[in-house]
Amino acid sequence: MTLFDTSPRQVTAEYWSEAEEAGAARLHRGLRFVAGTFTDPLTEDRGVLVEYAEPRALADPETLSSLVLDVAADGDVPRGQAQLRAPAAAVLPPPWRPALTYVRLVRALPEVALDDGTVIVPAGPEHRAAVTEWLERAVRQGAHDAGLAPGGEAVREAAAETLADAGLRCLVAVRDGIALGHAAVRTGAVDAVTGEDFVELWDVLVEPAAPGAGSVRNALTGAAAGLARHAGLPLIGHVVHGRNGHGTRVLAGLHDHGWQSDHVYWTAGLAELGAAS
Repeated sequence: MTLFDTSPRQVTAEYWSEAEEAGAARLHRGLRFVAGTFTDPLTEDRGVLVEYAEPRALADPETLSSLVLDVAADGDVPRGQAQLRAPAAAVLPPPWRPALTYVRLVRALPEVALDDGTVIVPAGPEHRAAVTEWLERAVRQGAHDAGLAPGGEAVREAAAETLADAGLRCLVAVRDGIALGHAAVRTGAVDAVTGEDFVELWDVLVEPAAPGAGSVRNALTGAAAGLARHAGLPLIGHVVHGRNGHGTRVLAGLHDHGWQSDHVYWTAGLAELGAAS
């Protein structure tokens, strides 16, 4: 039995209104979409984002390709990647491949006892350097898993932007005065499509050589879940899919430990979609 709400989220009227005002709401072959061009903040590459496609469209790959290529032409994006948000149950055919899966905690996590002197505390000024380095490492690793190679300055800017988020709460695992790892948690997050408020587990990282690293990681995740529970909001995390299957294995492990896929961002090259259409 699940302990948290897992009912499907619906697109809000406010979302549609804002999409129409922005010129992103489209009717293509009788099907509704919200789509436009975007610029990747890490690489500055331009692409096409389909933030919403009505369910019937997800079963029509030719229409999806046609819509994406039309948006690319309208936005003067001759090459690059397309990204498409879909419910977790949707399965898209090649050349589409999953890029990012958002997961929702749906069962209470077991208590983790840390009896070796390790404690979890809110990050203080003395932890700022370590937290900054861990955030940069997370950005760099996520980009690498996605097949991107951003420059050092772009990585630092992305980490600094996250660190400056007013809703960011960092929890740090400390033993004998040494910071072993952290959980970076964004409170006050909102899903723009569904309007749902949630708490985001943006990153959880423990130094591999830390004593009891696995237990410390579980304890940090449990502490993040506690923040969400206290706020009365769901805890949402994400998994980056690479081409080596690592993301799929991580996702399978999460499914076994209380998490459920919520929605997925799929990606495909514009050239691939053009060749397939």
